[in-house]
Amino acid sequence: MADKPEAVSKAAEITAQGEKVRELKTAKAEKNDIDQAVKILLSLKAEYKEIAGCDYGQRLKLHL
Repeated sequence: MADKPEAVSKAAEITAQGEKVRELKTAKAEKNDIDQAVKILLSLKAEYKEIAGCDYGQRLKLHL
């Protein structure tokens, strides 16, 4: 479930990594740096899916 403490913790990591990706893009960082940050973000989202049983963005849609 998305309400598990592990899922909540992983969601916070995803949010932080998403902010990092946005900052890199805004700063027009090198493509390699952005690609690495996105790779980490996708990995975190995959881990979240394993823990929560649903995609990261889907948890918000389920509560609407």
